[in-house]
Amino acid sequence: MPGISDPALDRRHQTDRPAEHPPDRPADFLKEGLELLGEQKESEEHGKKHPEGKTPGELAKDLEKALSEYVRNPTVSVMVTSFVGAYSDQIRVVGQAAKPQSLPFRANMTLLDVMIAVGGLAEFASGNRAILVRNENGKQLRIPVRLRDLLSDGDITANMPMRPGDVLIIPESRF
Repeated sequence: MPGISDPALDRRHQTDRPAEHPPDRPADFLKEGLELLGEQKESEEHGKKHPEGKTPGELAKDLEKALSEYVRNPTVSVMVTSFVGAYSDQIRVVGQAAKPQSLPFRANMTLLDVMIAVGGLAEFASGNRAILVRNENGKQLRIPVRLRDLLSDGDITANMPMRPGDVLIIPESRF
């Protein structure tokens, strides 16, 4: 009986890609499974199908089905290690943050929490000219925030609660 590393079961041997080595880590199996799932759906739907919008259980069942052609009775477990969510559930930080990014909103999240998550201000940031863009009752509000006061001077009055969908814009200093 062939093992999982047998070339007959290594899907890379069936393609024009070089077969460096068979997958030997769970992440390799997941990557191969997602590729199989994408190729299977592509032929059915004329486009790649991504795991977005599926629960881990639904994705595991799809992967098991796709892998069953190559592995007898595959068992797949899917664990979500990070999640950002829909735009309406994110806090987005753009501009002169040390690491601009989208963050998943968490209950009771504050401006200070967001700035810690993005690594603070970049070297040439103009923190006290930052703007928080917030949609409220169908209107877009532009709220001035004082990041330099909060982070450098410890002015806790500059801290404020964040809401899902907030966008923090940090401009560059004028020279």
